Amino acid sequence: NILGLLGAEYIIFQEDITYPKIDLIKTQKQIESWKGVKKVQIFDKLNLYSLDPKIVKPRIYTSGNIIKINSLIEAWDQVVLDEWNKSSVFTLQDIGVELKNNLTPQISYTKLSTTHYKVSIRGSLNPYILILNNTYDELWKARIDNQIVSKHFIVNGFANGWLIDKNGDYEIEIKLAVWPWD
Repeated sequence: NILGLLGAEYIIFQEDITYPKIDLIKTQKQIESWKGVKKVQIFDKLNLYSLDPKIVKPRIYTSGNIIKINSLIEAWDQVVLDEWNKSSVFTLQDIGVELKNNLTPQISYTKLSTTHYKVSIRGSLNPYILILNNTYDELWKARIDNQIVSKHFIVNGFANGWLIDKNGDYEIEIKLAVWPWD
């Protein structure tokens, strides 16, 4: 579940590397016992596993349910034990609004580059969280109608989240603003 939350689609396991104090056979059996993981190919001493697409979060998605947590350990425990609502996101921060089971809009996105996405929102009726499943950085900016979305915070312990409170159909531009003119 944690790998899916992180957006990982594959696990690569190399059998012939020497790791101190790690039992490679036990580790391989453990990976193969995980729910939603399937061995897809073997390349000599390299095993490729895929995660069930149903548990892998996409690069960009939305959530209408945010859970305020006290620690990342608490959140990760819920994810590992599968006690976590997969349509929710969690944060350590108080974002100033409570979202509980809000309907989320239809979403599609286009990757323009590794640092630039265009997101199409259709049928937004309630506030929601827009998630860029990439390591949080304050330099990531979301814009609606060329206005920066001000509520930008960390979700799921690592990713970018923005509180979006606009109804209707519209476009959101997400861009890593590395240069002052971005």
